[in-house]
Amino acid sequence: MKKTTTLILLQCSMAMFSFAQTYNKLPIPEAVYGDYNSLTNVRQYGLIAHEGFTSFLPTGNQTVTAGYNRNSFLGPTLFLNNGDSIQMTVLNRLNTPTTVHWHGIHLPAVMDGGPYQVIPTGATWQPYWKVKDHAATYWYHSHLMDETDKQVTEGLAGLIIVKDDKEANLPLPRKYGLDDIPLIITDRTIDTTNNQFIVADSGNFEITNGVINAQDSLPSQVVRLRILNASVFRFYNFGFSNNLSFKIITTDGGLVNSPLLCSRALLGPGERIEILVDLSGKKDSSFDLMAFNSALAPTQPGGFDATVNTGPLMGIDFPCLHINVTGANADSAATSLSYSLTTLADNKFPKRSSANLQRNIQFDHLIDSAGNFYLTLNDTPFVLGNINYRIGLNDTEIWSLTNPGTLIPSSDPNYPFVGIPSSHAFHIHDIQFHVLDRFQYDNITKHYDIRMAPMPTEQGWKDDITVDMGDSVTFITVFSDYSDSLWPYMYHCHMLAHEDAAMMGDFVVVKNSSSTNAVKNHNMLDEEAAKIYPNPASDRLFVELRDNTTSVYYITVYDAVGRTKYMLPRPKLADGLNVGDLAPGNYFLKIMDTRGSIILKQFTKL
Repeated sequence: MKKTTTLILLQCSMAMFSFAQTYNKLPIPEAVYGDYNSLTNVRQYGLIAHEGFTSFLPTGNQTVTAGYNRNSFLGPTLFLNNGDSIQMTVLNRLNTPTTVHWHGIHLPAVMDGGPYQVIPTGATWQPYWKVKDHAATYWYHSHLMDETDKQVTEGLAGLIIVKDDKEANLPLPRKYGLDDIPLIITDRTIDTTNNQFIVADSGNFEITNGVINAQDSLPSQVVRLRILNASVFRFYNFGFSNNLSFKIITTDGGLVNSPLLCSRALLGPGERIEILVDLSGKKDSSFDLMAFNSALAPTQPGGFDATVNTGPLMGIDFPCLHINVTGANADSAATSLSYSLTTLADNKFPKRSSANLQRNIQFDHLIDSAGNFYLTLNDTPFVLGNINYRIGLNDTEIWSLTNPGTLIPSSDPNYPFVGIPSSHAFHIHDIQFHVLDRFQYDNITKHYDIRMAPMPTEQGWKDDITVDMGDSVTFITVFSDYSDSLWPYMYHCHMLAHEDAAMMGDFVVVKNSSSTNAVKNHNMLDEEAAKIYPNPASDRLFVELRDNTTSVYYITVYDAVGRTKYMLPRPKLADGLNVGDLAPGNYFLKIMDTRGSIILKQFTKL
């Protein structure tokens, strides 16, 4: 098996370098601003997930891919405004179930789109929330249990850009696609014998905004690059081929207090930064945005480790975007002010002394009694429905992440050790955190005693953090606004092969942290516990619970043969459920109340 894989990668390596002289224009993902409904004061967005075909290579077959809306690979950029109430309608036209997770977004757990919110084929999911996030670059992607790696590899991902008043009042470049450039940077393994994806840790082709060998023309002024490491596994050490310096202005969850002047920026999977690059006076020049990955340690995925890694991009420096500098735009004088800014924000991070408690999480592995090998957090393989933590609403917590990267003996003489001598990329849903400490393991004291300075990419709000082997990272956060004892959030390694291999956990935020309810605890109530009317219905269907001490939490609509049609978290029932788009026939409602109890009702659509 290993010989076959090596041969495929060698073929792909030769093919990649044969294509290296051909540039492809950088696509700019379609900007979607939503449709504002003045009657409800809600901005409405729609995503349709579907399979497709994409031509990555100039010859041979198209690649089987997946995307959203009009895209066969990846999806549009969703623009959200801080303070807006938004409604998402997600239709699954894939041949398999999926989910859509709003990565980095602060929202109710039942709207979060983790592995608990599975959207079956043909079903529509309608989450909604009020945007409370700072202006920054976020993203959305599949989070299907055990299939996240495969579905994101196929292309189920896209950007979210949040705007707010503070950012809008700064003289920053913001002409989307002109001087404000979104960059979804990733990699894929493509078997060039048939041009199809192979789900693999680190790819043999670099792909930016959906094309190989991407290039773009940028104006000779200050430009803004929004960089997302959307790889399923690889780390990137970003910089420019001409060693041009740049300024980091945002991290994952918002503006930093002051711009950070850098020549390199390391991002693990899922991390984002926005940078300013001053191209003034560089008209008619060309250079590359690079991954300087020859500087990565062997334990950082993308660095070279001859014992475990193969492929043409391992441990080398390679381009992610070829840049041609053209003439300045009309507003170049205004945007040039952005490079001289010394203050961007006034972030108030929680103080260490305000923490209610500290949680310790270790990246680890486990072999069970049957010999199965799991990647774990705290020696606990993830199981759907088992809640790891119950966190009090508005609690301030410190989380300490450690990565010993240990190895364990193997009986295979060709591979004397198994284990994960690897960096990890930790992601937590719902909240943004602030990095307090980064320590390295001291072999003399046998403790994490060697203090390290946080990286430039760790100065602001974060939801992803790199934890290198032998490192310990501590962050502080507040679990505010949303409590829900029924539906959990997730935390996990964002290297997707690790996530799918059980390196995940989940938590609920509750008003009473001793609560024991969880998504798996359901009681069936008598049909008389709820009434629906009119029945039959032609347009609107009204739902009422007879017990006024509880309320409707979730409604699922099924057709007569049990296929899911609609998934409605916390539905707004005052105006009734819109059943007008259903075909005539018999349907079932599964109604869950806020105690986790379930009622089944049947209705007829005229």
